[in-house]
Amino acid sequence: MSRRTLAYQRVYEKIKEDILSARYGTGTLMPTEAELETDYGVSRSTIRKAMELLAKEGYVDIRQGRGTMVKD
Repeated sequence: MSRRTLAYQRVYEKIKEDILSARYGTGTLMPTEAELETDYGVSRSTIRKAMELLAKEGYVDIRQGRGTMVKD
């Protein structure tokens, strides 16, 4: 497994935990990709992969121009 794969999986797990613990509340906008990059110390592509996985699993709704919203 590559280091990049591990990075996006780690970020995915942490953000998922934050959603489930209500750090990011239902219906709220997530921080921007740039803010998440800084928070997690990873690249934008790593953030995007993690967010795409969260969207696929129904945790967030990604809309270009609006941002990423936490789903119920």
